[in-house]
Amino acid sequence: MLAQEYERTRIARELHDTVAQDLLRLSLQTELIKKEAVSENQSRLCAEVTEGQTELLSRIRNICNDLIPPDFQPSGINYIRLPDALRTLCSAFEKRTGIECNITIHDNADFSFLDVDMQLHCFRIIQECLANIEKHAKANEVSTLVRSNAEGELLFFVTDNGKGFEKTDKDFYRVMRAKGHFGLWNMQERAASMNGVFSIDSEAGEGTSIKLIIPPHDFSDDAE
Repeated sequence: MLAQEYERTRIARELHDTVAQDLLRLSLQTELIKKEAVSENQSRLCAEVTEGQTELLSRIRNICNDLIPPDFQPSGINYIRLPDALRTLCSAFEKRTGIECNITIHDNADFSFLDVDMQLHCFRIIQECLANIEKHAKANEVSTLVRSNAEGELLFFVTDNGKGFEKTDKDFYRVMRAKGHFGLWNMQERAASMNGVFSIDSEAGEGTSIKLIIPPHDFSDDAE
């Protein structure tokens, strides 16, 4: 999974440094041509080309941000990125889908034991939750809650008021993977890589609630 994240970063960087920059250069050149246009028709065509290039550039930047969110792009600084990244994610989700998406991060939420890779795993799990809601839930409201409990575990809850579904299979995640639904299986695997627990509570017509529990991690144990 970490190799996958590194490959996402590489692809995002390539898109940004090549295709996006080329489009920006072409857009500037088109603007220069527009200024030299000798007819109204030429000016109109240049404006249409510029508009199309701007739209394509925006799409590429969105793809880059999905591949590696801005809050996780390398900066040489190791800090707690997750809260801001989740707020940005929920805000963008609401703007894109029109589905009300509330996020609450309690003051007691302790992110201090999460390294950057663990933060990114948590982010990807919440990102996949929202993607599934957008595709399948037919919800009009989503709530995301983050807090810590008395044991020091970090808890994430994502709840929607959509159509829900029945979990009829005992080995639910493997069955979903066998059917080609890799998202749920991938979320469970990411949680397991952090010694965490990922669970789904859903019933048809009753919406869906997803919970992620991450136990505190002592990095000094890894060094021994």
